[in-house]
Amino acid sequence: MADAPEPIVTAAGPAADDGRGVLVIDTRYPTPDRDAASLRMMHVLALLREVAGPVTFAADDATAHRSSRELLRAAGVRVVDDAPVEAHLREHGRDYRMVVVSRVDTATKHLLLVRRHAPGARLVFDTTDLASVRGLRGARVTGNQSLLRQALAARREERAAASAADCTMVVSVEEKAALAADCPGARVHVLSVVHALPECRPSRAGREGLVFVGAFPHHPNADAMEFFLRDVHPSLRERLPGVRTLIVGTEPPEWLRERAGPDIVVAGHVPDIGTVFGRCRVSIAPLRYGAGVKGKVLLSMSHGVPVVGSTISAEGTGARDGEEMLIADAPDELVAKIALAYEDEALWHRLAEKGRRLVERDFSLAAGRRSVGELLALLGLAPSLAPVG
Repeated sequence: MADAPEPIVTAAGPAADDGRGVLVIDTRYPTPDRDAASLRMMHVLALLREVAGPVTFAADDATAHRSSRELLRAAGVRVVDDAPVEAHLREHGRDYRMVVVSRVDTATKHLLLVRRHAPGARLVFDTTDLASVRGLRGARVTGNQSLLRQALAARREERAAASAADCTMVVSVEEKAALAADCPGARVHVLSVVHALPECRPSRAGREGLVFVGAFPHHPNADAMEFFLRDVHPSLRERLPGVRTLIVGTEPPEWLRERAGPDIVVAGHVPDIGTVFGRCRVSIAPLRYGAGVKGKVLLSMSHGVPVVGSTISAEGTGARDGEEMLIADAPDELVAKIALAYEDEALWHRLAEKGRRLVERDFSLAAGRRSVGELLALLGLAPSLAPVG
């Protein structure tokens, strides 16, 4: 998941409080400057508020990242401050026409409570990504048996949640197909990541270096950097001598910090990712496993920075090799394609332009707005007629 994303676009004013809006329950308060799932959540909240009416947010763990409550309020979202989710549902559950429960662990904990205390609400399970797919792939690549056990447990929980919900949201057509195969009969809808494209015209002038963006509590990011530094960077250093790789992301592990040197810079958390994307020439995404849609890829594209990444990193984006990004999995192929994107000016501009067009077409606010409208129609709910601002 991407680290330190772009600014969030929100509605201009408070929606009318008609008492028939949407409750969103997530594991914790979103931190959109630190991970792509939080950025998606902020955009989804804004779009739900615009299309479906008043939105209330409840964190299962209300102690973590409490400063984000003001960010939510500034976006016109009501916040359940300190009351437990169950207490809020018991008192106000009948006020909602739709309840969205995000992530499989939160859904497992709260789905039955929602059914009990909000019997008139449409219940939506928002996967964020399929944890079972990510875990099974990770176990296959690394041989980690703990990951395998966690993935199998997540698969059972995802099936149960998808069966219990009125609709399940996934972020890609690939995950829709995977869940449909795993849980026949479940109603599944794609609401992908959303990006507000920065105002910029891609230019290669003055840019240098490579960048990797990813929050390191997310295991695929740590694995990707271990793979890159072990199997890719030694040959890349010979191919592009002196070219620096900047590694951006929260909580980099100690082993990664120890690898820092003249051409490997471990920056940790960067509050404004735009300053990084304004200077770097190529974004790399050498993921060996993962699930969903990779925010780091679309975030880079939205800023007009060409991406070189793996098949997994391109999954769900619709990006084609040689068109919107360069795709390779083997170390020698990654070295060749990173060097090509870095050195070929005509190719750089083509990738930058086509990448931005892809984001604008399929992952923009307009695309997200259409998807939220389709979700309401699927659930038999009319769009809200309440003024937004």
